[in-house]
Amino acid sequence: RERVLASTQLTRNGGISSWVLINPADPHKILSSCETIKKDALISEAPVNSGRASMVRRVTAHAVGSVFTPTEQRGNGYAANMLRLLAETMKRGNPAGFNVLYSDIGKKFYAKRGWMPHRSSHIEFPATGSDATIPGTNYIRSADVASLCIRDISALKDSLSRPCDHFRTKVAFVPDYQTMEWHWTREEFVGLVLRKFKPEIKGVITTDGKRWMIWCRDFGKTSQLYIIRYVNLSSGQDDTEEEEQVSNLIRAAGLEARKWGLQKVTLWNPDGIVVKAARRAAGLFVRIIERETDSICSLMMHHDLGSGVDEIDWEANEKFAWC
Repeated sequence: RERVLASTQLTRNGGISSWVLINPADPHKILSSCETIKKDALISEAPVNSGRASMVRRVTAHAVGSVFTPTEQRGNGYAANMLRLLAETMKRGNPAGFNVLYSDIGKKFYAKRGWMPHRSSHIEFPATGSDATIPGTNYIRSADVASLCIRDISALKDSLSRPCDHFRTKVAFVPDYQTMEWHWTREEFVGLVLRKFKPEIKGVITTDGKRWMIWCRDFGKTSQLYIIRYVNLSSGQDDTEEEEQVSNLIRAAGLEARKWGLQKVTLWNPDGIVVKAARRAAGLFVRIIERETDSICSLMMHHDLGSGVDEIDWEANEKFAWC
């Protein structure tokens, strides 16, 4: 599986890098290791005068993952030392960018080393639904996604450029096709092995083409369908109409999860309308989770002006950016 994941458009030709910490006196013994994946990102720095549009820059960012120290080497500070060296290398080589990781050991360890925790919540609800068609929706297939990503990226740039009433820097990963493809490569590989079929449906969209959800299936122990990107390009709707449209998208996700024998649907960092729509679709079964120990979205800017929520707004902080 790892060889397949390393051959995607996102990861090949230097897109993924492996890092190891060694003792030069014994270079064949790995003390700690990790990987980084290079991704396109956007940064918008607030202008000096409020009320003016911000300039959006496209930059390179990295996602750090698979941090690992062999059992026999733990307790010696090797992971901390490796991460310090890695941060120094990334800041020196890419001063205009930033990097993130998703901590599975809580917030404190990485925060002490410069990766500051950001919003890490999600909603989840059981896979449910009948085989009936969900009104007002169409399924999305991979051939549909590239054009949707172009629209999504354009709208995200516009959002980042809008004047705001604060002076925080805004950052976002680019929700491009190659990022979605990396997620689907994982699910398709495992789907063929465990279910003997490759998933074809990649999401759902309203019939007016203004809202959609892109998803990915996790066939592992957690057995869930992740909505990795939710896009809303609609405007001018009243709350009732908006809630109904989003509710139909969520019902379609629950139905797709049930078709594949998955237990639940998960969506990261939802807005208020999505929460209301989920409750409309799944009722009391909807749970809102504030994660404190796993998949903590943690960010490090490569400048020295701060990386926490008081200095940085991490926009589009959704599962698609995870690695």
